[in-house]
Amino acid sequence: LWLLSAYIKEWHPGIPMIAISHGTDLRQLELSPRFAQEVIEGCRGIEKVFALNPFQKDRIHNLYAIEKERIIVMGNGYDGDLFYPDPQRRGGDRIELVYTGKISNAKGVPSLLRAFDLLELPQRELKLTLIGGGEGEEYQGIHRLADTIDKPIEFTGTLPQKEVAQRFRESDIFILPS
Repeated sequence: LWLLSAYIKEWHPGIPMIAISHGTDLRQLELSPRFAQEVIEGCRGIEKVFALNPFQKDRIHNLYAIEKERIIVMGNGYDGDLFYPDPQRRGGDRIELVYTGKISNAKGVPSLLRAFDLLELPQRELKLTLIGGGEGEEYQGIHRLADTIDKPIEFTGTLPQKEVAQRFRESDIFILPS
């Protein structure tokens, strides 16, 4: 629900359109008010919109004035055959935390790193694994911040889903700072 969706609906009004909102579009609408009216007017004509949860459905309805009947809550999908806990896993001497997503400021990774740096558990070692990609100066700045922290931090880059699922099973805590 951002500029491209608004333009496509404007340029091709006779073609039915379905859009998916995953949250960044709602944030952009608030962070970039100069585009808001154009986006709202263009997206208002979209026939169906998928939202991740009922709260997001209400936000879309309120921000874009799209009728609730045209907004479908689809939920966050995952493959239960791939993502499941390891029933045999038992905690050890180290607590492993894992994040997966874009390595960026908008996803809260710098805040996660600063919070991780503050954690003190005298009898347990801590490790943070960051799964995902990033780019440019922002990504490099996050790496520089991680280098200042005297605890193990692993940047894996983008991984196949099967490997992400395995990393989740090997960790103790999943963190989503955004």
